Amino acid sequence: MLGIFSSAITIAGVIGSPVSGAIMTHLAGIYGMAGWQWLFVLEGIPAVVLGLLVPYVLVNRPRDATWLTRREKDIVDQHPDLPSAH
Repeated sequence: MLGIFSSAITIAGVIGSPVSGAIMTHLAGIYGMAGWQWLFVLEGIPAVVLGLLVPYVLVNRPRDATWLTRREKDIVDQHPDLPSAH
């Protein structure tokens, strides 16, 4: 798992750096915004969208989680002393 994570960091740098450079170069001056401002806006949009979706996607109880199997829900209900992720 650590290898996958480390590889993802490298791949993100290889792909992200040229894309960021292209955004800053080609969008500079459009609507009076500098290239770095475009980069800031474009990188912030996914975070804002995900932040708005979270209240509708996350559930309050494991019993309501559609991605858990019936068996997994029963295990969580039977062991309330299990540590939570938060």
